[in-house]
Amino acid sequence: MAKFPPTAKQIEEGLKAFIDSIDPNAVCKLASSKTCRIFRDPDGTKWVVRIPLEPYISNIWDKVQSEVATTTIPVPCIHAFGRGGTVDEKNPTGHAYIIQSYIPGQSLDILAFRRKDPTQRKFFYSQLVDFFAQLRQQEFPFAGVEPER
Repeated sequence: MAKFPPTAKQIEEGLKAFIDSIDPNAVCKLASSKTCRIFRDPDGTKWVVRIPLEPYISNIWDKVQSEVATTTIPVPCIHAFGRGGTVDEKNPTGHAYIIQSYIPGQSLDILAFRRKDPTQRKFFYSQLVDFFAQLRQQEFPFAGVEPER
């Protein structure tokens, strides 16, 4: 039986085991479920257009609406979104889409993150816990869909 609270060594070992258990191929498959393109206006404004890929996502319109719903978690501003298929005559592509603000930054590099000092990792995890706590307070009609606002 494990002791509570865990020691710093136990926490570090648990984190390492969790990170080592991540399947990079599964992450890539999940990440490739949406096509993203970055466009730049003549004034220099960058936009991200995201198009969910039909075979990989069920209930696409529910997912698009879910992502568009607001939280206080920092997310890009949504400027437009639409449903695909013949339902929306203004959308000639036939695909659901989201056009959102471009937010500069870099993706989390798990290996580099593991080399960060404990204070930096603790700060990251505290922010992540705050986000999860906020999401936990939401009531969803079914898994994967945020409530309408």
